[in-house]
Amino acid sequence: MATYSRMKVTFLLPARGLVPTGGYKVVLEYANKMVADNIDVTLIYPFDLKRNKILAEGWLGKLRLCKKALTKTLKKQYSVNAWFKLDSRVREKVVPYLHHWFIPDADVVFATAWETAEWVNTFPDRKGKKFYLVQHYEDWYGTDKEAVDATWKMPLNKVVIATWLQEYAESLGQPSVLIRNGLNFKDYYIETPIATRPRHHVSMLYHDLEIKGSVYGIRALEQVKKEIPELEVTLFGTFEKPDWIPEWMAYHYVPKNLRDIYNSSSIFISASIEEGWGLPRAEAMQCGCAVVLTATGGHLDYGTQGVDCIFTPVRDVDAMANAITDLIRNDDKRIAIAKAGNQTVQQFTWESAYGRIKEYMQQA
Repeated sequence: MATYSRMKVTFLLPARGLVPTGGYKVVLEYANKMVADNIDVTLIYPFDLKRNKILAEGWLGKLRLCKKALTKTLKKQYSVNAWFKLDSRVREKVVPYLHHWFIPDADVVFATAWETAEWVNTFPDRKGKKFYLVQHYEDWYGTDKEAVDATWKMPLNKVVIATWLQEYAESLGQPSVLIRNGLNFKDYYIETPIATRPRHHVSMLYHDLEIKGSVYGIRALEQVKKEIPELEVTLFGTFEKPDWIPEWMAYHYVPKNLRDIYNSSSIFISASIEEGWGLPRAEAMQCGCAVVLTATGGHLDYGTQGVDCIFTPVRDVDAMANAITDLIRNDDKRIAIAKAGNQTVQQFTWESAYGRIKEYMQQA
């Protein structure tokens, strides 16, 4: 391992950071904490990611990727600063692909997605101790599960963010360290008193990925609308509003201030079929929403049924609709759950998460 007066850490992201995502937020929060702690951090954005495809390319194809990456760099079409307050000391670098030629020497290098892990596993030691930050089981968009599992079995130091991910690692005979995400309490907090909010205002993140279950959440809200005509719904997301979403549901495309949406809502719902940890759910709890969630993955990692959240079965539209209706009609219950949920999430600080990951980097 290379030795420096200051620790150097590299994070390999699966793409450029132009679109807000929870997974990126986690990496960026760690990057900010590290540079504030006098650690050099570089974020690497590949123009292309697929290792087998790239290795099969001839030199001409590789040169085309180099040209495209250089163009994006010169035009500055890569930074996360449009949606995240990244510390100016964090370096951002676009590369053609993730060959070690383009990766700086460091003390630690993090894979942050399964395809980045394929590259990290091949790096020479001078690129740093090899870590793998696992935030989900990434078998979406038709990904080959065997390929994903193969990365979990690689000799990388694995950090998982939820209990269900640690259990899956154990099922593959792989050790891992569980470090739950921290939360940003500077941007997400209660502004509008919980008790004064309109009880019939519900919000939800929309995502086109099937495992996010948006279609089930919207169907549940349509059912609630039939029972409670005054229901108001605010959806938000990083995708354009699909035509099939009812007109009466407000939609915010890449909202600039999520705190306002959460604080205007009495209830936040998530109908995910699978969920890594559920960052929007946590942000909503920070802002005083009562949450109705599917009983899956990261949703189950914290919270007690009927105390600080409501869990409903996955894909059960009727159960979710009934849970939402019950909270709207039972204001005392809604307020109690929202207050308890707000207390529950206070434990998830970035100071704690960063302290644990720093210790693991030093000891691994």
